Amino acid sequence: MSIFYYNSETGDRRSPGVGQVESEGRIYVQPNHDTLLTLGYVQVVTEPRPDDRFYSVTGPANDGTYTATPKNLDDLKASYLEKQDAVAGSVLSQTDWYVVRELETGTAIPANVATYRALIRGINNANEALISAAGSVDALKALVDAPEEVVEDPTAEVSVMVENSEPHLTSYPALEEE
Repeated sequence: MSIFYYNSETGDRRSPGVGQVESEGRIYVQPNHDTLLTLGYVQVVTEPRPDDRFYSVTGPANDGTYTATPKNLDDLKASYLEKQDAVAGSVLSQTDWYVVRELETGTAIPANVATYRALIRGINNANEALISAAGSVDALKALVDAPEEVVEDPTAEVSVMVENSEPHLTSYPALEEE
């Protein structure tokens, strides 16, 4: 959210304390809030800017609003699926040496590592299914932005975090060493 001043008669937009304004033969250097209001400007508070990850955004307009056009849903899904694969691949790469060692020497992959790698693949598959199922740009945005945990009772004196019951992407845990 930001603030600017707009004069509908002149079409002039400006920030307080910046530049100069000429009115009726007088020059106002770095006009402040009160001066701009006296000169016929109105203060405009912009609405929150829409998320550029999901929308092509223009503005703010002279009334402080933005225009947000949803980006192509299929392209967004492809991008988020690619990100999921990249993160899962990066996480798995940390334990790839166990797989290579097993192939080269026959030394078994430790059970906790095999379980961990399966967990990572499972989380990746579940996240990708959620992304693929998103029916709109707004739904995809809500999914991507949803926290994994939420406050159980916002009115409680002590905050207790619980798993979000709404659809959300699950993050990849670190390997617990034995």
